[in-house]
Amino acid sequence: MGTLISTDIPIVQHLTDHGDVPVVHTGCAVYSIDSAGRRWVRKRESNTGVEELLAEMIGWLLARRLLVPVPDAGVFVAGSDRSWLSAQIQDVLHWDSSRAPFVTNMAGLGAMIALDTLILNEDRHARNILLQPVPDQLHLKGWAIDHGNALVGWPTDYVARRRDIPDPRNLAPGLPMDLFQEGAMEAAEKATCLALQDILALVREACTHAAEQKIDEIVSVLAERCANARALVESYLKRIRGGRP
Repeated sequence: MGTLISTDIPIVQHLTDHGDVPVVHTGCAVYSIDSAGRRWVRKRESNTGVEELLAEMIGWLLARRLLVPVPDAGVFVAGSDRSWLSAQIQDVLHWDSSRAPFVTNMAGLGAMIALDTLILNEDRHARNILLQPVPDQLHLKGWAIDHGNALVGWPTDYVARRRDIPDPRNLAPGLPMDLFQEGAMEAAEKATCLALQDILALVREACTHAAEQKIDEIVSVLAERCANARALVESYLKRIRGGRP
């Protein structure tokens, strides 16, 4: 049987691939099944680069702390074969503004805006917001996926833009910012309460998996951004609405 070792990012053992994910913007993702029968969307480092895996890991770890709805995840390592795994969500739709009235976790999707602000993710297009019918299409659970393009995975660029907010030009259209506001600011408040040791621990874990050496640089910027999360998120919300930050 495949096992999940109990760490913040589980280590998944024994994978079998079962075809490409037929969607653009997936970083050459494939469907995989572990020996316990669990289904994953798999991104290999050999296809994406280590930076994308690092961004996925830090984004996922921080999302969990900010209560952003993200699928379960894992890491697979076999020799030089290293992959990021995201649990496959069945029967999903992608974001469309016409479906907004049926979303049942608007606060969680609002928290997604805070996460994107902190990790400088400018890739929140409609296909990176999944809507899962639970139990039907009149009740949709939103999921934030695919943080591989967040600048937190590119330490030099992340440092260079340490006080910036994301550019929203690629943001999914029709996101209800008035409904997102509360969740975004609640997540920003959570970020300000993160202890430096917790930020260090999550960055160190991700960097260990990704074999990234620039731990101190990432921690310095992420800690500063978390400390200033309220102002940064407010500025990003204003920019999204068309105001000047």
